[in-house]
Amino acid sequence: MRGDQEQAFEESCRSAIERLSEAVDLVLIHNEREVRGDQPRRVLNPMIVLLAFSALERQLVDLHHLGRGRQWHGPGTARTPHGRSVFAAEGDDGWRAILAGLTRSRLPEELRVRVFSGWRGRSPQGPRLVTGALGADGSPGDLDEELRRWRTTRNGIAHHCLPQQMAHDDHLVPLSDAATERTTTIQAGAARACLATMVQLVDQITVHVAAAADFPADAVPRPPGWWFADDPPQRVRGVRDPGRLWGPHDLPRGLVHQLGR
Repeated sequence: MRGDQEQAFEESCRSAIERLSEAVDLVLIHNEREVRGDQPRRVLNPMIVLLAFSALERQLVDLHHLGRGRQWHGPGTARTPHGRSVFAAEGDDGWRAILAGLTRSRLPEELRVRVFSGWRGRSPQGPRLVTGALGADGSPGDLDEELRRWRTTRNGIAHHCLPQQMAHDDHLVPLSDAATERTTTIQAGAARACLATMVQLVDQITVHVAAAADFPADAVPRPPGWWFADDPPQRVRGVRDPGRLWGPHDLPRGLVHQLGR
């Protein structure tokens, strides 16, 4: 990425953070009261997944556009390569190739993300660290499978076909106990697990791309630090008692030393 693209890079990253912020706000709304069964707040969970996954996907499309030296018209204006998701595309248009090209091949292998294997209520459970490395035989790695899970879920939400998705990948679609014969929705802890994954990826991708492009540290928008904490501070976002975002867990941040901070 060229030095004259610094402002466009900043705009792209800031846009991704804004989308994630909307999803975090929905978590804070959900935290205001306990939710059980078929209540209005159940609609927050699928929206969290939609916003979170789309933030990462759009960031990658925008960065791919910039990496190819194309004219920049602002966040969200670049077209998806060949009309396919970067998580479904192959070759140079796939998410792995995009990141490798933007980071001098440091990503996706150096990504380190805390993902969750389960959830209880609104708390993600079973944390484990995964990397962006492929399997030993070149097969999809742990992070590939995690992204496939959330892309499948996002698509099921967006196209209103969660039952169809369950018929093919029932272990990938984390339905809530608020689901009824009339409607399906996503489990609260699962929605937060998705958001946690996307927050970490957007942050780490931003840091690595900026470092590879030699952009100065003060030009790099980063998600706020309290998103990564196990217990956000009082009155953040104007909320007196925001509650926990990820249960008792914190999240790893991008490698800030690469930016000279």
